[in-house]
Amino acid sequence: MKKSLWQKYNNLKEFDSIKEDKQADVLIIGAGLTGITLAYNLINSNMNVILIDMKKCFDDTISKSTGKIAYLQELKYQDIMSVYDFDRVIDRRGTNCAKFDAAETHGYSPDILPLWVADMDFQAPPCVLEALNRAIEHGIFGYPITGRGYYDAVIRWFDTHFGWKIQKDWLIQTPGVVFALSAAVRAATVPGDAVLVQPPVYYPFYNVILQNERKVVESPLVFENGRYSIDFADVEAKIVENSVKLFILCSPHNPVCRVWTVEELARLGAICKSHGVTVISDEIHCDFAFPEHPHTPLRQGLSRAGRADHYLHRPQQEF
Repeated sequence: MKKSLWQKYNNLKEFDSIKEDKQADVLIIGAGLTGITLAYNLINSNMNVILIDMKKCFDDTISKSTGKIAYLQELKYQDIMSVYDFDRVIDRRGTNCAKFDAAETHGYSPDILPLWVADMDFQAPPCVLEALNRAIEHGIFGYPITGRGYYDAVIRWFDTHFGWKIQKDWLIQTPGVVFALSAAVRAATVPGDAVLVQPPVYYPFYNVILQNERKVVESPLVFENGRYSIDFADVEAKIVENSVKLFILCSPHNPVCRVWTVEELARLGAICKSHGVTVISDEIHCDFAFPEHPHTPLRQGLSRAGRADHYLHRPQQEF
């Protein structure tokens, strides 16, 4: 089993030489849960990994924000397992867990293997449990506000991972992504209007359209040579034929696992702009994209077409 090297560097100029010296296969910037999990999977594939802990701030070489790379140490495979135990089995039955406890209410055996929902069975990481315990120990659970720390974390995350500099006043909290989709349908259309989707796609897209008395228009993805792609001619034809007012995009696409390229997003944006179609994008799986297929946020892709529509995200899928 190869090991992961968790080392200290002053700036990115050192990375190439150190990567060569240590014969590392992969460099991961960020030693949070996402970085640790990725390192764990790569090490399981017998790869050498350099894992850099940035401790909330990046070196000037990485971004314009000032800061320094904080504590680092050599990290071995066993150390990852001591921080996050991915082998511990926790029985969630009988805890009002939708994944397991809702089976019988839907007519299934309680022993069925529930693969229908994106819900992991790993315990939350220690840092999250510690933060929740501090809130519990305070003992008062009044009406909360959204503090500056929340906005700073979201802004920093998208700048760090996607190079997208968002602003605080762009952020609107909702009870959930499906609720936000429904609100967007009601805001951008009126009863009877046509809304475009690209099947196969997450089934609540249909619910939020039909339950709001709008019309579903489908432009199916094309499956060829083991890969799904967009039929741009069909998208435009369906928009024109049905006077489509709203396009609900899934990016990355659920369930076909396509990460749309900048060029694909720009082409969609140009079509929608030319026909006055509003675009809203469900991007809750964006942090699962692999480095060789980087995710592009909707706003960045559509900016090439002179558009800036609406983006939906939630942290539950990743964290």
